[in-house]
Amino acid sequence: MKPVLVLAIGVMAAVGCGSSSQVAPPTVATPAATSASSSATGAATTLIGEWRRINSCGAFVRSFHAAELDDLAPEALVDAAYFGRIDQVDESDPCRGAQEVVHSYFFQDTGRFGSLDDDEVLVDDGAYATVDADTITLAGPLTETDVTLDYRIVGGDTLSFRQVVVPADCKGRCREDYAWAIAAFYPGEFHRVS
Repeated sequence: MKPVLVLAIGVMAAVGCGSSSQVAPPTVATPAATSASSSATGAATTLIGEWRRINSCGAFVRSFHAAELDDLAPEALVDAAYFGRIDQVDESDPCRGAQEVVHSYFFQDTGRFGSLDDDEVLVDDGAYATVDADTITLAGPLTETDVTLDYRIVGGDTLSFRQVVVPADCKGRCREDYAWAIAAFYPGEFHRVS
């Protein structure tokens, strides 16, 4: 068994690789005050809100390469709306002609997590759980594999994700789940919207 690969990811990336639906954007809860005796969910209070950025194709492709998921990158680039069709992705230069789009994520105090595309259409809708003050896990219905993410918030309004922990023996559906996670959380800063 190979050791666990920890992929350092600089920021929560905005790539919705789920299926599009015409659902109105959710109302995002306002962070509530917490005390030291708060539950684990309370530890992520500063994460609650909506976060937005402009996606970067270069950072996306570099992250797929670092995670040894290059074979899944072209389809993920289409799913993430960098391209309209897979035949538009140039294998020798995957970012040639890529559209850079605005994308956002939201975290609610109910444990709901989701993402909105540049038209503010809900493209991912799932759940998260707090592990500790700077770690969360994402789970179904987005993935069959629990995805662990370490994050950092600077100044209350800049969010970055530091690590996506990829299991050592990750095959089949696990690779697809981690391709989604890498696509969603590759390097780049998110800024608080609400």
